[in-house]
Amino acid sequence: MLADAKPVCSSPAAPSPRACPGRPAPRPRSSRHPGALARQPDTDPRDQERTAPLSPLNPAYVIYTSGSTGIPKAVVVSHGGIVNHMLWMMSEYPVSEEDQVLSRTSVSFDAAGWEIWLPLLSGSTLNVAPAHVTRDPQQLIDYIRHQGITVAQFVPSMLAATSELTGTGATHSLKHLFAGGEALASALARDVTSAGTFNWSISTVRPRQPSR
Repeated sequence: MLADAKPVCSSPAAPSPRACPGRPAPRPRSSRHPGALARQPDTDPRDQERTAPLSPLNPAYVIYTSGSTGIPKAVVVSHGGIVNHMLWMMSEYPVSEEDQVLSRTSVSFDAAGWEIWLPLLSGSTLNVAPAHVTRDPQQLIDYIRHQGITVAQFVPSMLAATSELTGTGATHSLKHLFAGGEALASALARDVTSAGTFNWSISTVRPRQPSR
């Protein structure tokens, strides 16, 4: 991915030179450098100071596919694409300032996008689960209950491991539950839907596709 992206700098730490075979390692850039921020203006850049005016088509970030079918491929996600995706989600699955959205997906996966942007754009609360919590089903169940999570997504294997949350009579605050990224067994789907305590959606489209 580094060879394909050809980054010119990194933040905050420099990668190992071994991560960039055949080419110089990206230079580290960090706000911890003495005076780095002090030398910057306290106003937003003007279009005259940019290489080109800002546009919704400008890239927001680049994310890479897993590479499970070969070499990882870069997908450039635009600012307008993110907005389109989030407007669709807020229309189909309304959330408000009273909602607590769980962020448990690694940011290296495209599915993490809406976990971050949906609460930030809708005014609900973003709850970033600690790494050790996301790996332990019981700790994740406890976290969801303690934080009063109302919106969450799981891969089916984790959904099965946290079935305590979705069983009949379960105590939780979940209103919207999303599942995707793996094959969903029909028996698990029936078990979850039969609980009838929340709305849930099976994600069949990659987030980077509706964002285009």
